[in-house]
Amino acid sequence: MNEHELEERLHHERIILPEGFDGRQEAVLFRAMAHRRRPAKRTLVLAAALALLMCATALAADGLGLAFFWRDASPEAEALVEKHIPQSGGQLDDATFTVREAVFDGNTLQAVVAVQGAHGKRAVMQGYNGNVSADSVLVDCGEEGSIEWADEEDGTLLLYISQAISSEEAQLSVTWPCSTALASADGSRWVSQQSGVLHFEVPRIEAQTLRLSATVDWSGLLTVTDVEVAYTPLGMDLQIRYVPGERLKNAVPFFYVEREEDAVNHRGGEISRTGNAQDGYTLHARFYTPDSLPHTLTLGVRGMEERVLFDFDRQTATLIAKEAE
Repeated sequence: MNEHELEERLHHERIILPEGFDGRQEAVLFRAMAHRRRPAKRTLVLAAALALLMCATALAADGLGLAFFWRDASPEAEALVEKHIPQSGGQLDDATFTVREAVFDGNTLQAVVAVQGAHGKRAVMQGYNGNVSADSVLVDCGEEGSIEWADEEDGTLLLYISQAISSEEAQLSVTWPCSTALASADGSRWVSQQSGVLHFEVPRIEAQTLRLSATVDWSGLLTVTDVEVAYTPLGMDLQIRYVPGERLKNAVPFFYVEREEDAVNHRGGEISRTGNAQDGYTLHARFYTPDSLPHTLTLGVRGMEERVLFDFDRQTATLIAKEAE
């Protein structure tokens, strides 16, 4: 990798967001929620620079895995990773796709797929290191969700794929499409496309769950009827069931936990909402990872002075004023 390539990677990795970007992105996200469309997000990972910062314990004998992409994962989270994944397929003429590690907690599937180009060719991704080149093979894998990638020293391309999947099955069966393409003779485009599938299975992690059903009239804007939290070391999922008031109607409330900085429906979160204004909505959000399952939860809505303290042990919900903190 030459100096110019390194500068390009550093430039893409350290994007400075303009002031107000988060708010605009939130508004776009909420408008798109009704379509339930999940476009893939491709993110560059500057593997060469990051690898220098990795501690030796993260470099497993089988190569980099989920802990590399997680950065600050707890030992409890790393202990949940499945390393010997039952799988089939993934063998194409120009590249081999292998699930190196995976984990599934009932709501989100995360996996690292190692891609090795055949015939000495380098596996690349479209739009980042995927310029048409005779010594490369263009690859892709997965359907929805977000993808990050990194290169290992031996030329193996690693794809970190995170996909929202809701399932109560003890064993999740996954089939992801995979594809390859080679450079044309004149080096102007990708041709010779081939597609296949990669099938694998991963057990579901059992989550700890707390639920509280209570009717709380929140300043006349909405009425909360039920709150549920499900926790694993990989993250915490929050379900809020509420009926909007006349002023709120179809608008999406900006719920937050404890502090406004912990807003659960931020631009990087996994958010979904079902229901309608008349019968009520169920909002599901995945946000920060606490150290353990919370037995109390203080829920707020941006723009509203009052908050609600949910005590799961006592099964009580108390409306508190902001100045009472």
